[in-house]
Amino acid sequence: MAEGYIIKCWHCMTEFDAAAAADCGHSTPSKICPFCLKCFCNASEDYKKKYMKNCPKELLADCGPTRDVLYLKIGEILVKAGKISGTQLDKALDKQRILNKKLGEVLIMMSLITPDELQLYLLNQKNIEQIDLKNFSLDAGLISQVGKDFCLGQKIVPIEIQEVAGGRVLRFAFYSVNELPKLKKHGELQQFKLIPYLAQKEEIESLLKVLENSDKEIKIYTATDSAKHVRVLNALVKSAVQARVADILFEFKDGQLAIFFRNGEQLSRVNQPVDDAREFFFKIKEICGFRGDDKEPARESWLNLSKNFSHLKAKVLYYAGGSQENIRFRFHNLRDYAKKVAELNLERDEVDRVHAVLQKPNGLFIVAGPAHNRTPETLYALMNTLSGERGERIASVETTVVMRNERFFQIENQGSDVSDAVYKNLLFFKPDSMFLFDYFQKSYNRQFLNFVEMGKLFIELQGFSYEEIFERLQVEYDVPPAFLVENLRGVLFQRQVKVLCAACKKPNPRPARELFKNKKLSGEYQIFQEAGCPECQSSGYGNDELLYEVFTLDNQERSSFHKSQLAALDRKISEAGNQTIAQKVLNRVLKGEVSHKESGRFF
Repeated sequence: MAEGYIIKCWHCMTEFDAAAAADCGHSTPSKICPFCLKCFCNASEDYKKKYMKNCPKELLADCGPTRDVLYLKIGEILVKAGKISGTQLDKALDKQRILNKKLGEVLIMMSLITPDELQLYLLNQKNIEQIDLKNFSLDAGLISQVGKDFCLGQKIVPIEIQEVAGGRVLRFAFYSVNELPKLKKHGELQQFKLIPYLAQKEEIESLLKVLENSDKEIKIYTATDSAKHVRVLNALVKSAVQARVADILFEFKDGQLAIFFRNGEQLSRVNQPVDDAREFFFKIKEICGFRGDDKEPARESWLNLSKNFSHLKAKVLYYAGGSQENIRFRFHNLRDYAKKVAELNLERDEVDRVHAVLQKPNGLFIVAGPAHNRTPETLYALMNTLSGERGERIASVETTVVMRNERFFQIENQGSDVSDAVYKNLLFFKPDSMFLFDYFQKSYNRQFLNFVEMGKLFIELQGFSYEEIFERLQVEYDVPPAFLVENLRGVLFQRQVKVLCAACKKPNPRPARELFKNKKLSGEYQIFQEAGCPECQSSGYGNDELLYEVFTLDNQERSSFHKSQLAALDRKISEAGNQTIAQKVLNRVLKGEVSHKESGRFF
């Protein structure tokens, strides 16, 4: 080995021993700085000449273009650069075998290197690594950034887009090495720094077939045998969008088709004539990619709506049991997912209290409410409020990951347990925002105990009461009540309420004191009820509104808070002089905006 030779990095200006440093993978290797992981292939000619003039002869002999270092793996490079130890590399390799992920990603999960350091290493390598796409799922967000037609035409699969100091880095898979020079010249890829991976041709083509078949405009089906069914489907979707319903549900059983709109907790049947129910239902299955001739038919897909509705994402779910089949169209309005806390239907003091707890460095935040009450939108509003803050460590457990954010670590959990599928939803931006590896052994308790000490953990839960949601946390997530008392920062509980149509609402003939015998009303009030008119499509209601009750816990209040109070947070909220959802609904009834009938769901 050459004697020590201390040089100053041209990029970060930090001194290091060139004799102990690793070489890059370019055709004429140069030394890699162990601090910024930049080689000096792009350094000035004066810097290179000075290096060559003063370095030991033994070190010059190591600079040949055919050295084996060209093929060194990232782990060996980082060990030689002093970034990680041999023991840490061994542990990372063990976890890599379990997770079946790239070694660089595992090193980031273990907080041994940062994503920027990984990208700098990969960008400096000339050789192309291989990637296994057998368990890979396409990301619609990535596809839209690169371009669907471009991906299909050039046979590439986007894997990830990350922001690094030098710009945006696109990692993508392809199968023809000879096509790489042409790919790099395309305008669609000029905006990115590129990290290519080689994949099997069959795996690429299989993923692109899914993209081509499942991500289609509804209106493209114009064949004679399907046009009439698509016209009905388009009419239903348009009507649902205009009415701001959350779901369209198709139930097919014994040759009969029933169609429902879901709006919040309300399910209403739609009177839609269909000539041939069986043919219509199976045509919808075909459009959505749920073909029965597949060995393992798809159970979910995404549909793009026409240009006027491009702000909506439509997730389609298929499930069957016994003699019944169901297809559900679930609409997500991307504008609603872009809100921040100040844009929610909160009182001014509630906004201030939420902002105050969000400024805390760590802790547990819960968004809860009954199913179909738009809890994901509120969850994203909390995280969006923080997403511009530098250094924030944010993680979330969501029922459905609607929008991916590379600054967050997001897990989709639709059941009582998290399977290996969570790996496919693993997103990371900074190493200190990672869940610990223990989480993937399904040890929820340890995961919560560790992460809330480092950052903010947001959880979306479904339930009608505090008792129900905290029981789920304890039973399904294995979170002890004492831990909740110690780490809980805030809970936003929400429900949708139907607001009367202002054009047709009519006075309720019964007096308010009779309708609310158990309430101590301070005066006389005129209560209104639903009527029905063309403007509200005879429903009697104009729109739905989200109402919230907010519970926050600061360090001073925590000392007097007991775990037995978790199941009755609404009482704590009321005792603190803040409004519960039930109190807000009553106020809206007394103002003539909500009917007595609708209020019965809240008392």
